[in-house]
Amino acid sequence: MRGWVTSSWDKNEAGPDRRIYSIAQGGKEFLEIAVSSLVQTDKLIHRFLEGYQKNFQSNKSL
Repeated sequence: MRGWVTSSWDKNEAGPDRRIYSIAQGGKEFLEIAVSSLVQTDKLIHRFLEGYQKNFQSNKSL
């Protein structure tokens, strides 16, 4: 997890300083992998639900 996000302080004369966060290169790479994995999981779940509906949804005895 270390190195995924960077931060810095934004000095503000009119109010309190603010912390600014940015996604680092390592965070972007991790995010790409995580999104790809979630897309594959989404496809698998949809395929499972379509099979369930096709085979069991109309069968009221289950």
